[in-house]
Amino acid sequence: KVLNPFSNRKIREALNWLIDRNYVNQEIYAGGSLPKLLPITTQLVEYTNLVATARALESKYAYNVDKAKAVIDAEMPGMGATLGAGGKWQFNGAPIKLAFIIRSDGDGTRKPIGDYVSNQLESVGFTVDRQYKTSSEAFPIWQGTSAADGQWNLYTAGYGASGLGTLRDESANIQQSYLNTSIQASEP
Repeated sequence: KVLNPFSNRKIREALNWLIDRNYVNQEIYAGGSLPKLLPITTQLVEYTNLVATARALESKYAYNVDKAKAVIDAEMPGMGATLGAGGKWQFNGAPIKLAFIIRSDGDGTRKPIGDYVSNQLESVGFTVDRQYKTSSEAFPIWQGTSAADGQWNLYTAGYGASGLGTLRDESANIQQSYLNTSIQASEP
């Protein structure tokens, strides 16, 4: 049996604190992007409609690696994991290996983002299997299998707005990102 740490809601939540969005903006986008926590754009109407909630969430989930590590350290033993030699998480005597599908195509940012996230996960004790793939190589895995099958744990997907109509109303992005009715949550 393989342990999927992300089956634990608290560990998925801790991933938010593990990622320094300002670092990603500065180091990968050379300061040319906006750090983004939510699936809506800060300069558009939907953000304005949700500004109090959005800002509270941005504050709650601000980068805090110590908080992320504390949550992971508290949750992993309850899932049957142990912290082994070298500070690496193990399950049934084997390293917990996260399969991370990192897109090698696109605009050139997904690979460095994937490597950064991998480094952060490794810093809190996970072993990461970095699988660099193009969209056509990745799609059958992340969309054609269940995460429970163990073929992937993380994926550097991409999102692009399809036009001005989409930019005026981003409410569907919330459904696509958080609800089990989205295509991202579909099971084959």
